[in-house]
Amino acid sequence: MKRLILFAVTLAVILTGNAWAREPMDAGADLSLDLENPVLFLSQLDSAGATDPDDGTYGSGTFTRQTKSVGWELGGLVAGVTALGAFSWDWGSSSFHGNPEGWFGKDSGSLGMDKLGHAWSTYMISEFLTDRIEANSGGGEGAEITAFLLSYGLMSYVELFDGYSADHGFSYEDMVMNALGGGFSYLRRRVPGLREKVDFRFEYWPSGNVDGFHPVTDYSGQKYLLALKFSGFEGARDTPLRFLELHAGYYARGFTQAERDRFEPRRREPYVGIGINLGELLFGYPSVRDTGPGKIGRRVLEYVQIPYAYGATSMD
Repeated sequence: MKRLILFAVTLAVILTGNAWAREPMDAGADLSLDLENPVLFLSQLDSAGATDPDDGTYGSGTFTRQTKSVGWELGGLVAGVTALGAFSWDWGSSSFHGNPEGWFGKDSGSLGMDKLGHAWSTYMISEFLTDRIEANSGGGEGAEITAFLLSYGLMSYVELFDGYSADHGFSYEDMVMNALGGGFSYLRRRVPGLREKVDFRFEYWPSGNVDGFHPVTDYSGQKYLLALKFSGFEGARDTPLRFLELHAGYYARGFTQAERDRFEPRRREPYVGIGINLGELLFGYPSVRDTGPGKIGRRVLEYVQIPYAYGATSMD
């Protein structure tokens, strides 16, 4: 529940912040790292040094300037997770300890659903901070680097203090998934055309295990997926193919207490499918695309998958 509360808060923040993000101001490029080669990125970042943001390189000067530009947003996120940690996650209730949780194995607690929740949470925070840096700073170059470092730092802060919670404990698996989620946001923003082609989405439909609509706590109603959008490819943009997309996703069932009480089997469900690109179908026309509702609709549908807008088959 702890981690799902965190990414639900993140979703509310990003969908509000991104919808009204201003266009970034052009203050000239200040990035000379080899961002086109992600393999070299981290080693280059370590050696960038404390360079001034105006000398053409990404270093501590650029990082500091961009971090200051999102001080309020970052402060709000830190305050929010700190309050949740103190009052809901039992931080300080034990000495530091680890909690090996496993990955997607049949013996793991939630069959990997919590791990995807971590990845998606960090991804969402990174997406949000990238947009805000581009909107607030004097130049957006390198915003995705700063956003990745800040989002990973925030989630590492959460994980570190989880180590002082009797109910949770420090999990290196969570740290890995945090890095993958934030890293995907970095790549999606950095690789030309990737943002138009691929989305990382969360889907929810009530499972019936709890009463009402509870996307945060109803784990068995959740799915995570990658969507490959044909509208992002030049050859399909002016054809009906732009309304279609390919899905590859994962969900798990049978691991909650309500399901165990009904003797339902534990099962992992990777799947593939073909779906309707609702962002393009509903908000892609020129008369709608650049309006306020059009921008909001398209952004929401980058991160949230509408149930039953696709057909899928299990790969298990």
